[in-house]
Amino acid sequence: MALVRGSPQLRPLEASIWVVFGLAAAPSVALWLWVAQRIDVFRTFAVVCLVEAAGVLASVLWLQAIGTIVAALCVGGSFMGLTALGMVGARKLTVGDARRPVALMTAGFGCGQMIGPAVAGLMRDASGSFLLPSLCAAASLALASVLAVSAGALAPIGLMTASGGGLRDLASHRPRVACRARRAARRAQRHASRSAPGRHATHRQRHAGAPAQIVR
Repeated sequence: MALVRGSPQLRPLEASIWVVFGLAAAPSVALWLWVAQRIDVFRTFAVVCLVEAAGVLASVLWLQAIGTIVAALCVGGSFMGLTALGMVGARKLTVGDARRPVALMTAGFGCGQMIGPAVAGLMRDASGSFLLPSLCAAASLALASVLAVSAGALAPIGLMTASGGGLRDLASHRPRVACRARRAARRAQRHASRSAPGRHATHRQRHAGAPAQIVR
């Protein structure tokens, strides 16, 4: 909005831009969660990062009324969705208590809300415009998109543990999962062998024939 207020051409549109921003934000969480249920949380997160990056770039590279509206739609329709999808993705990467990743995500979001505007303000003062901080923000969102896709490949195994103090190495966690699967398979095999009909029939025949042998 600082760009809108600083432009004589866009300043009269400030109220309208806020309305567009709010209308885009209102259904965004439900919309992106619906998309995530049909494809994947991490790929959806990556797409939303790129949508927000496009909005950030439009706000500084497309300094016209239509460009500002596109920026409001993209940023307004993505920033709340990123928070919700991040929470869901953190739970998918968690083994054990889900409160730890929620706490870490909340703390990280709060730190970003404090550090981001301060750094952007310093960069704006140093460069004289919002172009440099906006480009850095868009690059950070693009990097987050790549990291989200990479995290999606690790989601079935679960990397973040409540007792392990953060992210565990995938190579050290995968053998444990395989070992648990082998133990479960062995237990199922033993249970099946004990409940097999032939085994019970042989056991009954053995007991039925025992008295006859004793009489002889």
